[in-house]
Amino acid sequence: MKPAIGLEIHVQLNTKSKLFCSCSTEVFGVAPNSRTCPVCNGDPGVLPVTNKAAVERLIQMGLALNCTIAERSIFARKNYFYPDLPKNYQISQYEEPLAGKGRLDYYSGGRVNQARIHRVHLEEDAGKLLHAIGSQTLDCTLVDFNRAGIPLAETVTEPDFLTSAQASDFLVTLRATLRALGASNCDMEKGEMRVDVNVSVSADEKTLGTKVEIKNLNSFKSVRDALEYEITRQREAVARGEKIVQETRLWDVKKAQTVLMRTKEGASDYRYFAEPDLPAICVDEAWISELKKNLPPLPTQKMEQYQNQLGLGPNEAQALVFHEDAEVARLFDETVKLAGANGNAVGKIAANWILNDLLGQLKTRGLTVAKSGMSASRLAGFIKLTEEGGLTSRLAKDLLNKMLDDPALEAAAAFKESGVQLLSGDDALLPLIKKAIQANPKAVSEYKAGKEKAIQSLIGFVMRETRGQAHPQKLQELLKKELTP
Repeated sequence: MKPAIGLEIHVQLNTKSKLFCSCSTEVFGVAPNSRTCPVCNGDPGVLPVTNKAAVERLIQMGLALNCTIAERSIFARKNYFYPDLPKNYQISQYEEPLAGKGRLDYYSGGRVNQARIHRVHLEEDAGKLLHAIGSQTLDCTLVDFNRAGIPLAETVTEPDFLTSAQASDFLVTLRATLRALGASNCDMEKGEMRVDVNVSVSADEKTLGTKVEIKNLNSFKSVRDALEYEITRQREAVARGEKIVQETRLWDVKKAQTVLMRTKEGASDYRYFAEPDLPAICVDEAWISELKKNLPPLPTQKMEQYQNQLGLGPNEAQALVFHEDAEVARLFDETVKLAGANGNAVGKIAANWILNDLLGQLKTRGLTVAKSGMSASRLAGFIKLTEEGGLTSRLAKDLLNKMLDDPALEAAAAFKESGVQLLSGDDALLPLIKKAIQANPKAVSEYKAGKEKAIQSLIGFVMRETRGQAHPQKLQELLKKELTP
């Protein structure tokens, strides 16, 4: 039985104020109900005013997702009992959204796939209910209205995904796209990106089965796990002759299963009607052209740039562009720019140090790039020192660790502090080279017979003798000279 998966993704837009009032959107970690006003609280007689910045963010999203931008769009009232949205309706868009009929290419299974975008629209967020604090269950429910009115962009896809991996990989690409635009930080831990999935199974490839929605998934792992479970549940139910019911379910992480939340509502249940207190949003070609002109390079373009201009492989480029920490790609870009100004071809070198060493150290230390203190200027200085100074791999890794231990330490100072003196003079290296040649006759014979890799045995011998303090470039130069008749 073939599954069909569609996604509804809510992201918090990067604006200073809320969608319909001037309250700050800086609500994470602040005191409850400290970012509210009469508009947030739904007081009688208040009037909302549309945030222009939020509209522009959404138009840029629509352009990046290859959508058609509507010349005219309107807000609607979505009537529903929201205990954390005090006016008991949500201002959203329904019949006339701001953007629609688009597509986004994404990488999955080693190839480029395409997903159709049904619509992208603006709406306000609800508040937050607290039924417990830590491990303590409350005998009441607390309400925090700080998030009420936060501007959200909802992206709705067509049911174009066949596997949980495809759905997850699409989300990775969408997140990277929105971060590149500056439209949203998409920090799932802060609730800035939340995903609802719609999934059905059908034995007939021409028709779709009955859709089941899974709400409020807050990690890509949860998306994959919930879809795997739900696809299996539906297939087994159909095999037993049971009828799939259209409903909304939640993902229980502890039990690793979906559980019934409520019977699925339809559009008629929400009694949509045009929001009487807000004018229509009218977008002309000049406005669209201005926003399109300011679009930054998007992930697929960055992938091509990294491969064609910097010589990275597709896996390296993909790891940088789509990394969970958005600062990784920024660090790479700025490092290459700074180191390149010094005449260094550092694309592959910088990618290697970031992907194979720096990120591993940060993971061990439980740090992000931003919290590590590793700036592009420090990393560029480190790369220049390791390349021009001829540091061995072991010494360079020790130096990088020193710089992570002390965020104020530059590469040159860290190297000086280490007390390491690289041996590069003929007088120091030649006796060791002759000793290596005498101790490794087989490697010498193989090298002279044309097997160039054999010289590595001789280099390794000298490095062990000097505890890694021989200058590798000078060592190799002298070795070749000594071995040449």
